[in-house]
Amino acid sequence: MIENKQSLGYRPLPWPKSWIAACKQSFRDYWKNYRFPWEKLLILGVLALIVLTVYLAVVFNQITVPAREAYDKTGFVEATEYIDANGTETVLENGGYKFVMKNSNTTFAITDKSTGEIWRSNPDTFAARFLDTMVVYYAGSLGAASAMSAYEQAVKFDDYLFRVTDDSVEILYEIGGKKGVDRTDFPEVISDARMQEKILSKLEEGSTAYRRVADSCYVQGDLQGETVWKLKDGITGAILNQLYQIMYVTCGYTKEDLQYDLDAYNVVYEDTYAYVEIAVKYTLNEKGFEVRLINDSIFEKEKFPLVYVDLLPYFGCGGLTDTGYAMIPDGSGVLIDFNNERAFGVKYQQRVYGKELAINQPVMENETEQISLPLYGMRRNDQGFIAVAGSGAEMASIIANVSSVDNPYNQAYYRYAFRESEVFDFAAISSTTSIVKWTDWYSRSDFALSIMFVHEDDGSYTGMAHLYREHLLAAGVLSDKDETASPAFDLTLLGGYISDENFIGIPYRKVRSLTNSEQVRLIADELIASGINELNIIYKGWGNDGLKSTYMGNLDYEPIIASRRELGELQDYLTKKEIRFFPEVYLHTAF
Repeated sequence: MIENKQSLGYRPLPWPKSWIAACKQSFRDYWKNYRFPWEKLLILGVLALIVLTVYLAVVFNQITVPAREAYDKTGFVEATEYIDANGTETVLENGGYKFVMKNSNTTFAITDKSTGEIWRSNPDTFAARFLDTMVVYYAGSLGAASAMSAYEQAVKFDDYLFRVTDDSVEILYEIGGKKGVDRTDFPEVISDARMQEKILSKLEEGSTAYRRVADSCYVQGDLQGETVWKLKDGITGAILNQLYQIMYVTCGYTKEDLQYDLDAYNVVYEDTYAYVEIAVKYTLNEKGFEVRLINDSIFEKEKFPLVYVDLLPYFGCGGLTDTGYAMIPDGSGVLIDFNNERAFGVKYQQRVYGKELAINQPVMENETEQISLPLYGMRRNDQGFIAVAGSGAEMASIIANVSSVDNPYNQAYYRYAFRESEVFDFAAISSTTSIVKWTDWYSRSDFALSIMFVHEDDGSYTGMAHLYREHLLAAGVLSDKDETASPAFDLTLLGGYISDENFIGIPYRKVRSLTNSEQVRLIADELIASGINELNIIYKGWGNDGLKSTYMGNLDYEPIIASRRELGELQDYLTKKEIRFFPEVYLHTAF
């Protein structure tokens, strides 16, 4: 039976309205079944944060090395040439000491003529890792310090020079850089015409050398319609050495040819080799000898800036059969006995004069005694010496270590910081990247130390103390007797402090006074009246919330302690009384 649609009231919609209705229904169905892709967006967001963190860390870690004048290398002689002309040893000698350097590795020994004791820069061993007279550190990935051995990265390759006078030897080390054959010695891409002309045409087709080039190392291909040869990936060092002999020795390929081929296809090899030039000078004197790192001699790459240097890490070290100790002026002094079976502990390392106060340390550090004297001493059996830091002492740290399973020597030496640093953390969701930010500018002082040998009390720490006292007297730092006519009295007065108060249960903070300006005046008058003629007054906590002050770039006077007018009047009053007045200001800390 055919249904009569008109009788059912059926009437088709005009086509525009029908289309609109269909769109509306589709839109409703879409939103009904729509699921927002939160998971995908979250993953993309995390990836974006990680990429941004790494990018910011890399950019933040970059430093700009200030330019410096080239070092005057007049009089320096290449190691091989110097050895050919002067033999295997360089000798310096005076009335008290004889200094002998092995020209082949720059290690040395100094003989104390009064005792016959021989002190060596390095242990008498063939182990290469104990033959360093210097280790340099550069800032690598994310600012982390990476070591380069002067022996492994310079001496073994004859990359050092001599400059010798009657009483000194200066060695210029060229540490690091490219030492062997690698991919950067070959064109990454070379045209077929150039390959045929420069290489393959000079080799017998089918020979071992021909197959080494055409089959083992290069593969032929197409680059924008041009036939080229591309250097394969993963070629071993031994094969690269063979390829170098074939191309450069047999075929006469040159560095100029290499640069031409690199430029032809805009290939630029990344510099991946740290390189440092640094000179050390040894000079004999009547007490022993002086060692000086010449700051002007330093050359560094901007990509791999120099950060610190270990100087003579094995000089005078004690072995497993030796008795003795290292003396460190830590507080009242500490002795670290040789072979004390405590190698499981961390080695001793402290900055001379304490840490850099201008650098914020956001972590709680172990409380340690500050090293207030720039020296350390070593006693080995019945002999000893002290190593006194001269210029650059404020950048030095003292490191001491005892024998262990992998290092049978007891050591003490200086590490000189060439730059200061801070650690920053970049966080993204669950990942954290720590980088070390080094300063652009470097220390511009020479790093000098004097090695002086102890000739009393069997080299004990008492003898070390007497020798250091003689050194200070000779330098004019101390005098034999106190010649102070009128000793000064230093008085520190505390101005005020923050007190936690409350008013009807509402907490607030209030500045309270300990010593106001009028009380300072009264105390000064009483001390002068009691017969004290030389008086220095240090006034702490006079403003900016008292003792734990806020940043004092903006001064906020505390009326309960001293207003601006009162502080000025106090200054004038004390000046008339010939009292030196020092209102203390904190510029490196903000609470």
